[in-house]
Amino acid sequence: MLTERFELPAGTERLPAVCALLEERVLAACNEQFAGERSETGPWTSCRPLDVLYDPGQQVRLAVALCEESDVSYERLWARGQIVSLVHPVREPMSRRGRIIRIDGHPFEAYLFPNDRRLRALRNVASIEALERLWTAWFGESVDLRRRFIRYVPEQKFITRLRPSSRTGTLRGPLKGIALRMTRPDLADEMIRRHRIIARQTDASKDVLHVPRVLGADAEKGLMAIKWISGDMLLDVLRQEDAGQVMPRVVAAIRRFHDLAIDDLPAVTPDSLATSLDASVTDLMTAVPAEADHLRNLADRWHASVSSLGDTPCVTLHNDFFWGQVRRHHDRYTLLDLERMAVGDPLLDIANFAQELEALAFRDELSIDAEQAAGWAEMFREAWTDQTGTSIDPLRYGIYASMTALRMARGMMRHLRPGWQSRLGRYVDAAESALDQIKRGEVVR
Repeated sequence: MLTERFELPAGTERLPAVCALLEERVLAACNEQFAGERSETGPWTSCRPLDVLYDPGQQVRLAVALCEESDVSYERLWARGQIVSLVHPVREPMSRRGRIIRIDGHPFEAYLFPNDRRLRALRNVASIEALERLWTAWFGESVDLRRRFIRYVPEQKFITRLRPSSRTGTLRGPLKGIALRMTRPDLADEMIRRHRIIARQTDASKDVLHVPRVLGADAEKGLMAIKWISGDMLLDVLRQEDAGQVMPRVVAAIRRFHDLAIDDLPAVTPDSLATSLDASVTDLMTAVPAEADHLRNLADRWHASVSSLGDTPCVTLHNDFFWGQVRRHHDRYTLLDLERMAVGDPLLDIANFAQELEALAFRDELSIDAEQAAGWAEMFREAWTDQTGTSIDPLRYGIYASMTALRMARGMMRHLRPGWQSRLGRYVDAAESALDQIKRGEVVR
């Protein structure tokens, strides 16, 4: 049953259609309403949930493999058949590629496409032939391309890696590939501008900071091609090397980022922070009603703390700075994903990074224990204080770290993996601990 596999939240009364998403109901509705699109083998015999995205009271998305085989193991990610993507409520205007089907009387946008590993997230990308023509127009050389899906964020962006099948690239040396990013034209235009401004300011070979260079762009189509970064993920570096030697360079990179001069960035203010926190808490209370009083009390404590927040320094923020956004190549540190850039207190980036490090212990699949995760976070904070010559203000740090923890808690609810409720609770505890530190005038647990 879908409810057992994804552990749907208790607060689905704000979006009743969630209750319709049981496997047998989805299967029956698709067999009936997609009869003309089924293969000649007859009805689909089972459906296998691939992913669910749930925003309480707002929207639910589900991707399901419709299988032609009677017994499909959950370990088989790509069973023979098709995939249907379901969205509720129906949006206006709805994409022409979709159609409306009803499951238990609830209308869903439905998109049916072949169960192909590439097409799951790249179904909006033009053919490989069109991509090869685009490559030729940008880089002046004709190549056979290979592509691999990198990342897909519904309604925001998707990124695919394009790589020439032969090593003929001559763009300032061998070109191993590009990351082709597709998004809304207005977002693409701003991202192109940010990458180019930062590249101009950090182009020196000895600069510790690096961002991927823009190689080609078509803002009207929402396209940006950036150089593929052949670097090591920061988490791998920390596992394999002395973190005490790595963290000072990470701090140097984010400090360099903070010094960048970029116009027209939005400001992170106490009011905007409060709006973000309240949204997280509201969604969490909806998903886990039994914790509503606890979460409401936590929000009240946070608001009482933020009301004491006076003037703070103002720098250029990455505003989504955590270990997953960092790559190292030849002792230069590349920062990825610049869409959330803003201006505000530098401790926003510092607290977010350290809190995300400590939360590595909550992810069993990474096999990082709490002591190691906390040790990395402390090394990072120490490197920050050493390089800035200042201590970390417990009030500001506690406010920002608790926000990060609650944001991660809400993230557990959106992608409903098995065990999400337990991990959600650990993030909420971390948010409470961060506020407790304010009382004690501490930063370290």
